Amino acid sequence: GQAQLSNAIAMGRKLNVSKLQIGDGGADEGRETHPTENDTQLKRVRGEVPVNAVFQHESNTHWVVFQVVIPDDVGGFYITELGLFDESDNLIAIGKYPKTYKATLPDGISTSMDLEVICQVGNVDQVNLQIDPSKVLATIDYTEKRFQDHLAAADPHPQYMPKAGGNFTGEISVLENAVYH
Repeated sequence: GQAQLSNAIAMGRKLNVSKLQIGDGGADEGRETHPTENDTQLKRVRGEVPVNAVFQHESNTHWVVFQVVIPDDVGGFYITELGLFDESDNLIAIGKYPKTYKATLPDGISTSMDLEVICQVGNVDQVNLQIDPSKVLATIDYTEKRFQDHLAAADPHPQYMPKAGGNFTGEISVLENAVYH
């Protein structure tokens, strides 16, 4: 991953991160992993999901946050490792994850799981999100923030006439012989 980021900076292009893989460390009950800079893949991949959002952390300018949602139908195993990949399937970042069982409906419960992976990088501007919109899921926090931003906008729907008391600056045509109901 460091080589990929360095190459992107040297070539003046962005690093397109597109997916996250989750694994169980190569054991059915979830083995703890100890990732190194030389790893090129997870010990055993158990699921793959698209990255939903990438943004700079609000309190640390060198942190990039990758948000993913693991849907309710992915699971039935322990998650102990994860990896971020670019659009060419190159491993960009790898990490251990606290041993967590991801249940599915046959286990008696089914729920989606929101993950935020934080990576420290020297040049945040070189990291980009490559998404397939047909596979992305929105988190509740993301949806609520977008809705609040929408409500706070001065004129979120400029194509409609504003509410009473608004500042309408367009023209209104009046039909002289119109019949109103």
